[in-house]
Amino acid sequence: MKPPVIKRLPIKVREPESQRLQHWSKTAANDHRLLTLMVGRRRVGKTALLSHAFQDKDLPPLYLFVSRKQESLLCDEFTTQIREILSIPIFGTPTKLAEILEILLQYSTSTPLTLIIDEFQDIQRINPAFFSELQNLWDRYKSQSHMHLICCGSLYSMMTRLFQDRREPLFGRADNRINLQPLRPCYLAELLSDRDQLSPATLLQWFMLSGGVPRYLEMLIQASTSESLWQELISEHSLFIEEGHFRLAEEFGPMALT
Repeated sequence: MKPPVIKRLPIKVREPESQRLQHWSKTAANDHRLLTLMVGRRRVGKTALLSHAFQDKDLPPLYLFVSRKQESLLCDEFTTQIREILSIPIFGTPTKLAEILEILLQYSTSTPLTLIIDEFQDIQRINPAFFSELQNLWDRYKSQSHMHLICCGSLYSMMTRLFQDRREPLFGRADNRINLQPLRPCYLAELLSDRDQLSPATLLQWFMLSGGVPRYLEMLIQASTSESLWQELISEHSLFIEEGHFRLAEEFGPMALT
């Protein structure tokens, strides 16, 4: 099977979501703070969308990635980014995520700020109390802040619970929501450079194997350079097998693999 050549993701594919994000940031800048919940499965293109939505802007966003490390180490990392990107003089050494957030909320009272927290749900592993602290700070700065806070996460069930379960402190705090979906078949056809010769059967095959997930499509195209696509996909060294294991463990815990 001759591998088709993937092109850059057409801008119009994610343009509606991109325009919404830009509009909400402008609304927060001109009015008062807003919180956007963005959810979507791994590899679906959340980070790429955020990068595209806020490129070439006068006020670029502050992007903070929640890696699984000690809270104090994560705060050190965030403090360095804040100093370098926003040039905010931070005195002392913050050791709590709530301290970092309050610094940024105070900053946003005079300067509009789009703050992106990626893999937001992983804060649960670092400091579960942060969600209550966020609720308190978010409510306190309601009329003063001009922050557009984007909480982005890949675990749908946990992100939904954090913001939609009445028992959770962040219930009712999200002003907007984007549930980013995989690409539809019509967009998949646009990504393949030989789409004029693309048969419906071949398009169906590529869509079924990739699920419309951009990263899986890239992996599929890499695998298709071998003579036997199927053998490559089911090989013990296949990235698809590894990805499947990771997805199961992520959603249901390590016990799902036993």
